[in-house]
Amino acid sequence: MKAKITSENTGLLDGMNAKILINRPLENVILIPKEALVLRTNREVVFTKENDLAKWNYVEIAGENKDSYAIKKGLKLTDTIIVSGNLNLAHDAKVNATFVKDDTTESK
Repeated sequence: MKAKITSENTGLLDGMNAKILINRPLENVILIPKEALVLRTNREVVFTKENDLAKWNYVEIAGENKDSYAIKKGLKLTDTIIVSGNLNLAHDAKVNATFVKDDTTESK
């Protein structure tokens, strides 16, 4: 990937490497941790929990960062996703849930 710097007062010289961060807002997506997504028959699948059973959901990815996927299709906001122990999980397998406290909303 290449980028063009338009300012001349950067201290960068031709041929130097730089790290580029691109922030682009995505709308109507659900963010999930990367650990929640697995491949089944070369398609992206996220397991959800419904009535103590695992249900697999084919999903479409809108984008990603280093630790999350933005899902544009295949999940609902109310779904409880399975984040661990999902590598060998099958559709309609019985699951026991351990809920992890969401610490992203805590004030620091």
